[in-house]
Amino acid sequence: MGRSVRTDRWRYSEWDGGKRGAELYDHQSDPREHKNLAGDLKFASVVTEMKALLAKAAGAGAPPTRARAKR
Repeated sequence: MGRSVRTDRWRYSEWDGGKRGAELYDHQSDPREHKNLAGDLKFASVVTEMKALLAKAAGAGAPPTRARAKR
Protein backbone atom coordinates (compact mmCIF):
# COMPACT_ATOMS: atom_id res chain seq x y z
CA MET A 1 0.00 0.00 0.00
CA GLY A 2 1.25 3.47 -0.81
CA ARG A 3 1.39 6.68 1.18
CA SER A 4 1.46 10.25 -0.08
CA VAL A 5 2.09 13.67 1.38
CA ARG A 6 1.49 17.04 -0.25
CA THR A 7 2.69 20.60 0.30
CA ASP A 8 1.72 23.66 -1.72
CA ARG A 9 4.50 22.86 -4.17
CA TRP A 10 5.33 19.13 -3.94
CA ARG A 11 3.59 15.76 -3.87
CA TYR A 12 5.63 12.78 -2.68
CA SER A 13 4.41 9.18 -2.69
CA GLU A 14 6.13 5.93 -1.81
CA TRP A 15 5.27 2.27 -1.63
CA ASP A 16 6.70 -0.07 1.00
CA GLY A 17 8.91 2.64 2.45
CA GLY A 18 10.25 3.46 -1.02
CA LYS A 19 11.38 -0.11 -1.73
CA ARG A 20 8.61 -0.61 -4.30
CA GLY A 21 8.83 2.87 -5.78
CA ALA A 22 8.64 6.56 -5.07
CA GLU A 23 7.33 9.59 -6.89
CA LEU A 24 8.01 13.30 -6.46
CA TYR A 25 6.20 15.94 -8.49
CA ASP A 26 6.68 19.71 -8.58
CA HIS A 27 3.22 21.20 -8.91
CA GLN A 28 4.64 24.64 -9.78
CA SER A 29 6.35 23.45 -12.96
CA ASP A 30 4.46 20.18 -13.59
CA PRO A 31 0.87 20.40 -12.28
CA ARG A 32 -0.20 17.36 -14.32
CA GLU A 33 2.54 15.17 -12.84
CA HIS A 34 4.28 14.07 -16.03
CA LYS A 35 7.88 14.06 -14.72
CA ASN A 36 8.74 11.99 -11.67
CA LEU A 37 11.65 13.73 -9.92
CA ALA A 38 12.18 11.20 -7.12
CA GLY A 39 15.23 9.63 -8.76
CA ASP A 40 16.84 12.93 -9.82
CA LEU A 41 19.79 13.75 -7.55
CA LYS A 42 19.05 17.49 -7.90
CA PHE A 43 15.94 16.87 -5.80
CA ALA A 44 17.46 14.54 -3.19
CA SER A 45 17.08 17.14 -0.43
CA VAL A 46 13.40 17.62 -1.33
CA VAL A 47 12.87 13.84 -1.21
CA THR A 48 14.52 13.74 2.22
CA GLU A 49 12.28 16.54 3.50
CA MET A 50 9.15 14.96 2.06
CA LYS A 51 10.04 11.52 3.48
CA ALA A 52 10.35 13.15 6.91
CA LEU A 53 6.99 14.87 6.47
CA LEU A 54 5.44 11.57 5.40
CA ALA A 55 6.90 9.78 8.43
CA LYS A 56 5.55 12.51 10.70
CA ALA A 57 2.08 12.21 9.13
CA ALA A 58 2.18 8.40 9.43
CA GLY A 59 3.16 8.70 13.09
CA ALA A 60 0.17 10.98 13.63
CA GLY A 61 -2.12 8.23 12.37
CA ALA A 62 -2.72 9.52 8.84
CA PRO A 63 -4.40 6.78 6.81
CA PRO A 64 -2.51 5.21 3.90
CA THR A 65 -3.60 6.01 0.35
CA ARG A 66 -4.87 3.35 -2.01
CA ALA A 67 -3.00 4.72 -5.03
CA ARG A 68 -0.77 2.41 -7.01
CA ALA A 69 2.57 3.25 -8.60
CA LYS A 70 2.40 4.49 -12.18
CA ARG A 71 3.99 2.15 -14.64
